[in-house]
Amino acid sequence: NILDEFNNDVRTIFLVGGFGGCQYMYYRIQEALKPLYGTNRFTVIIPKSPHLAVVQGAFQYRKNPEIIRSRVAEATYGTETMTQFNQKIHDVRYYHRMKSGEQFCIHLFSPLVIEGERVGYNQVKRNVYQPADPSQTSIKFNLLTSDDKNLFYTRSPNGVLKEGVKILATITVPSPNTEQGTDHKVYLKFDFS
Repeated sequence: NILDEFNNDVRTIFLVGGFGGCQYMYYRIQEALKPLYGTNRFTVIIPKSPHLAVVQGAFQYRKNPEIIRSRVAEATYGTETMTQFNQKIHDVRYYHRMKSGEQFCIHLFSPLVIEGERVGYNQVKRNVYQPADPSQTSIKFNLLTSDDKNLFYTRSPNGVLKEGVKILATITVPSPNTEQGTDHKVYLKFDFS
C-alpha cells in the first residue's frame, strides 16, 4: 500500500483532476481508509476547483519550486553499464571479452532511483564510471526508465531492450586520455529537482 510507505507523513489527501469533484469517489475513498487507518489519520479534501488544481499546483511550483519538498518516483531510473564478469552472479550469455582481454558482463542496470522511492527537492544522485578499454575516446551512457523495480539486465542476450525498459536519453562523455590506464573516473550527476 503506497500510504504505508510514507511512515505516517501523509495526513491530507487532495482529490484533483476530472474525477476530483466526484462525491461518490470522495465517499468511497473515505470508507476504504477507515478500516485500514481509523477515522482520524487522514483528511480527504476536494478543492473548490478540482479540475484546475493540477494546473494551479504546477503554476505555484514554477513560481516557488521549494514548495514541494519531495516527491515519489513514478518509475525506476538508471543507466546501462557493464562490470567485471563474475560467473557466480552473472549469466554467461552476457559475457563480453574486450580487445584488452578483460572480461565484462554487459547490459547491466545501474539504478539511480527506484520506483516508489522518495526524491527530495534539489536531490542529486551520482554514479561513478570508468573507461572499460584503453582505446576508448568517449563513454556512452543510456539513461533508462523501467517499470521493473528489480531490473538487473537491461536487454536480452541478443541486445534487444527488455519489455518495459525505455531509453530516455543517450549521453556521450569524452573519455580522459587512457594511454596510462583506465583507472580514470567519470562522474555522472543526475539532478531530480
